[in-house]
Amino acid sequence: MCILLPFLCKEKRYKCTDVRHWFWCSILGLCFLSLDPATANPFLSLSEDLTSAQYTHTPKEGLPMEETRFEFSPCVLASRCFTAGRHYWEVDVGDRSDWDLGVAAESAERAGWVVLCPENGYWTVGNRSVRKVGMYLDYEAGQLSFYNAADMTPLFSYLGADFKEAMYPFFYPSADSQAQPLKVLNPRV
Repeated sequence: MCILLPFLCKEKRYKCTDVRHWFWCSILGLCFLSLDPATANPFLSLSEDLTSAQYTHTPKEGLPMEETRFEFSPCVLASRCFTAGRHYWEVDVGDRSDWDLGVAAESAERAGWVVLCPENGYWTVGNRSVRKVGMYLDYEAGQLSFYNAADMTPLFSYLGADFKEAMYPFFYPSADSQAQPLKVLNPRV
């Protein structure tokens, strides 16, 4: 059951109508994230402000293929990592359901086709019919939970994970080049 109250979120982007969403926004605060171009697959187009990613059919030319870059899978990481504490962030996944979000361990393999599972250093969820996804990471408790950010209904949780290294927010936008870009919803400054 949902308790509806007209709270204003800390970042004042939109009016909260659910006390659970108000809790995440006001008590924990939304994390400010930007996408790391050094990790972006060449088939991803990043916005100038580094908050959105979209698949394109044409790869960017002249990008150095470093260990940090996703070689084959059209993925990107945030430039900020987490090594302790509790963190919450939200992403507008656009109008398609073929996306994946979560966290990736710093040592997670990025060469070749990436298999998204905890054994490979990826804690993700995807393919849900929601527009905005909220993610809550409690590093010490080993918890990563996903929510429909519109009403804070739970989508999925990893519990008891043993995070031992830096964890980076992970983004895999729709592989449909006609889909709306995946967008990190940062607090207004």
